[in-house]
Amino acid sequence: MFVMANKECFSAQQWVMIKEKLEELPDSKAVQVTSTSFRNPTLMLIISIFLGELGIDRFMIGDYILGALKLITGGGCSIWWIIDIFLIKNATYEYNMKKFNESIMI
Repeated sequence: MFVMANKECFSAQQWVMIKEKLEELPDSKAVQVTSTSFRNPTLMLIISIFLGELGIDRFMIGDYILGALKLITGGGCSIWWIIDIFLIKNATYEYNMKKFNESIMI
């Protein structure tokens, strides 16, 4: 059920590790993992395109320092904003994996 609900939120390489961890997970913690919400990388890309110069995309994935720097510099005079459009999907995958690992540890 977890795989079907979150198939877009993780990369193909991450799913191998996630499936192994889910198989080892006791049923008591499975509820915590399935109730955790993850960021959709495609939605984050759209947000990055339209609001990336303000750093909103970075704030949403927990990179508060980078978000503040993008906000202050106007997306690094738009250069950083353009580069970040290509990097935000991988950053979202990493954020989701970090959040998944945290939900398992609780």
